[in-house]
Amino acid sequence: MKACLAAKTIKALQPAAKPYEVRDTKIKGFLLRVQPSGAMVYYLSYTPPSGRRQRYRIGAVGNLTPAQARDIAEELSGQVAHGIDIHTQKKTTRIEAEKAKVRVLRGFLEHKYRPWVLAERKTGDEMLQRIQYNFRDFLDKPLGELTHWVAEKWRAAQLKSGKSKATVNRDIAALRAALSKAVEWGLIDSHPLSKLKPIKGDRLTKVRYLSNDEEARPRRALAARDGKLKAGRASGGESAAMSFIQTLETALMPII
Repeated sequence: MKACLAAKTIKALQPAAKPYEVRDTKIKGFLLRVQPSGAMVYYLSYTPPSGRRQRYRIGAVGNLTPAQARDIAEELSGQVAHGIDIHTQKKTTRIEAEKAKVRVLRGFLEHKYRPWVLAERKTGDEMLQRIQYNFRDFLDKPLGELTHWVAEKWRAAQLKSGKSKATVNRDIAALRAALSKAVEWGLIDSHPLSKLKPIKGDRLTKVRYLSNDEEARPRRALAARDGKLKAGRASGGESAAMSFIQTLETALMPII
């Protein structure tokens, strides 16, 4: 069936038991496919450089007016005439749009970093929330624009607001870790915060481990206790317990 694909023509179309097509009389290859459900979709039928005829989905009636669909069909026909494979171009455009989305901090965190960090890190959810909350003003920035200078300015503002050096360092560390994955996955060429050093004066608690001799002294005291308790069962538990406490205090005195 052929007709000029205008609003009046399309409004008069009725669904049938099987799908059918209405080909436009003005633009070659421009057509409308009508489904039994009543759904109608605009297409462009064309022959790419490969020689095998294909169809390009333009859009559905309701989302596009006939005039809008016709303009798109005309533009696509012009590209085909210049040897452009519009399907390949559409795919390339979609891929580039996806890449652009994850090269912004918000998109990167949601679509790339979130699945990985939740699966690979026990504190993944905490790390993600730390970045999203503390760097919320940067969520719409491209990853490459989170520069050393931007981070320094952010740190200065955080310290001025009263946040501790230790907390600021942890916030930056979380962001640095995320950006390291962005570099690893090829989303940015280099780490924008690679030269940013932690703020000095961040006093972290140091863990001290007992030496072999220090660890052995309490063990010897515990062994002595067992002997004292056995003896105390005969002579009185209370005196034995007091004796054990004195022995243990003596053993631990050098450590304390």
